[in-house]
Amino acid sequence: MYRCPRCSTRTCSLPCYKRHQQRAQCSGQRDPTAFVKSSDLATPAGIDHDFNFLVGIERALDQADRDVQDGTAGGNSNTSSKAQEKAHLATRIQAAGVTVQYAPLGMSRQKANQTRLSNRKKPYVSFFL
Repeated sequence: MYRCPRCSTRTCSLPCYKRHQQRAQCSGQRDPTAFVKSSDLATPAGIDHDFNFLVGIERALDQADRDVQDGTAGGNSNTSSKAQEKAHLATRIQAAGVTVQYAPLGMSRQKANQTRLSNRKKPYVSFFL
């Protein structure tokens, strides 16, 4: 018997597990934020789980740093129009007297940001998140 690391569903084989993933739309990856009893944390498996979680974060940060250094953090090849749009946005934000703190390049929140200027002809800037 096999137990899914994500949802603990029991399956009998790898093909059965694959069907489970498709039907339940389960990623099959263990949730690092899931509750773990303190007695389970004191085991070698509990220590390995925490260690692997921290190593994964460290790897993601290293990759983000490399992406920023290589200039590939945004992932878009249309950089000139993006730069113009960003400059226009900065001008409008400054004119409105708004202080903005940007998420670091390469971070998932920064990549997912869909903030754009509205086309209104008003003295304020509105954002769509």
